[in-house]
Amino acid sequence: MPATLVDELLRLVGESIILTGQVQERTRKALRQIRAVQTQHQVFQQLTADLEQLVEIRGIATLRGEATGKGDFDPLELEQYNELNTVTHRLLEASADSRAIGHDIREDLGALDDLLVAQGRLHRESQEAVLRTRMVPVKTIVPRLQRSVRQTCRLTDKEVEFSVSGGETMMDSNLLADITDPLMHVLRNAVDHGIELPQQRQTVGKNPVGRIILAFVREGDTIAVRCRDDGAGLDFNAIRLAAEAKGLIVAGATPSESELSQLILTPGFSTRIEATQTSGRGIGLDAVQSRVRELKGSFKFVPKLVGAA
Repeated sequence: MPATLVDELLRLVGESIILTGQVQERTRKALRQIRAVQTQHQVFQQLTADLEQLVEIRGIATLRGEATGKGDFDPLELEQYNELNTVTHRLLEASADSRAIGHDIREDLGALDDLLVAQGRLHRESQEAVLRTRMVPVKTIVPRLQRSVRQTCRLTDKEVEFSVSGGETMMDSNLLADITDPLMHVLRNAVDHGIELPQQRQTVGKNPVGRIILAFVREGDTIAVRCRDDGAGLDFNAIRLAAEAKGLIVAGATPSESELSQLILTPGFSTRIEATQTSGRGIGLDAVQSRVRELKGSFKFVPKLVGAA
């Protein structure tokens, strides 16, 4: 499926979610208004009932007074009383009907709000389904990473056992493609600067074959990518000397290992005097950090662990 089509589907689903949210907000506003109208209906109904009671009391009292004074009812006054009483009854019935209609409208708006909630959930599920069409397993880039490690090993006369964990982790295909080059740079750096030569490793009692482990771990909404090797680690003395030569630190200063480790992220920084196919060209981990930041991620060092997430 073309990436442009997937992006268009995501855009349409996103706009549908926004419009559904706006309609839902209008519906809830209408619910609040109908509640206010019902409150006014109750007041109106109470006033109408009071009016009817007042008409009944006043009318009966008047008719009784007329009857006592004249000995009989005046037909005209009796007709006026009946008309007034009828009007108050009609007001009371209209108020009750209005209240019933308001109640029906409130129930309909409540049902509509429930439907909008369900529709919003379906839209989100649709968005996730469309996103899954762009997701690919991390293992699809593993062959490229393995070739990069093997090539670096040949150039440096080193032996490395490279393994990847979390290969089934799903990632956005565009994002995975964007981080492939930075990952290859990190791996080349691990082979060239981290892993020692086989003879040196045997001298210190290590397996002549070094190990590099690349792990992909999903942590909530983010993917953590961790690269770890069993090499000698950072050469802090070489880093300090290179930093002094470049004027990054004052000669004789004693920065901490944490401070020295951050210096290798400086643009153009290298501990190698001569440029080779793998090192010394001034394009170091700063390029990796810049690329990761462009992708809204972070890049950091922890003891014997290089991680980009």
